[in-house]
Amino acid sequence: MPINRATLIRISTIDRCLHNRYRRWTINDLIEACTDALAEFEGRANPVSRRTFQNDLALMRSDRLGYNAPIVVRDNKYYEYEDPDFTITHLPLNDEGLDALNSALDILRQLQCFPQLASSIETISKLNEQISRQTGASVPAMDMEHVDGYRGKRFIGMIYDAVRKHRTITIEYQSFKASRPDTLTVYPYLLKEYRNRWFLVGEKSTNRAPHVNIFALDRIHSVKFDHEHPFRKCAGFDPEHFLTTPSV
Repeated sequence: MPINRATLIRISTIDRCLHNRYRRWTINDLIEACTDALAEFEGRANPVSRRTFQNDLALMRSDRLGYNAPIVVRDNKYYEYEDPDFTITHLPLNDEGLDALNSALDILRQLQCFPQLASSIETISKLNEQISRQTGASVPAMDMEHVDGYRGKRFIGMIYDAVRKHRTITIEYQSFKASRPDTLTVYPYLLKEYRNRWFLVGEKSTNRAPHVNIFALDRIHSVKFDHEHPFRKCAGFDPEHFLTTPSV
């Protein structure tokens, strides 16, 4: 089973749940928690399968990453750590675990502008302390073309939330040619980064025919949720296709 960012998000979520002794965790509870954690990062919920969950448990119980987690099942239903003080964040990792965590953390470090991800980033970042203790340093190896002081950065969190929850927004937007900003009602579909800039892909409510519009975040003056216009999907818009084509 490949160890990637999604795997690490899931096992860190399982660890956080099992370390919480104030509630009992069924397999459905843990799968739901993992699904929610992935949704925070991906912007949409793809349910975690039981097979994937069982593979994650097997990985945590094994010594592949150096965890050997003492996960037991009580009453043939509830998952918990046999040692109530156990947590993977207190363990030394082997080389494969260190490599996997470093790769994931290089990506997570770039997501600090998303306030919705704060709790998940904090949880996984605790594992970064292990890397620092074991290797003496933790140096980023990836840069996602972010620019310090980028003017549109302050709107990323709110727009991300609107995209994920399918909420209509009202923006004040000043195009390059306009002398003053216009107030627009927009159905947000996708946030996209391209060449150091962020763009909102959405649809204006005033469009006579369904088609997407592209708004540069650094041309936006304000954003607020719109409670008067129900969210509307654009027929034929495929975010997966949009992400793989140079549309911006």
